[in-house]
Amino acid sequence: MSQTIQKDYLSLTEMAEHLGLSRRTLERYVKQHLVEVIRLGRTIRVPMYEVERIATDSMMPKEK
Repeated sequence: MSQTIQKDYLSLTEMAEHLGLSRRTLERYVKQHLVEVIRLGRTIRVPMYEVERIATDSMMPKEK
């Protein structure tokens, strides 16, 4: 039985890989409150709707 599991949240590392950005860039976005995150203790997770917003948001600074 083959199933595809859709994640509801990504780590910053997973989000960086998905968007083609560096983890450090995403950490700066979080610090500047440009990305909505959920904190569970020291763990940071990003909701998929936020990942999709960042992927399509032309107002987000682009990494050089």
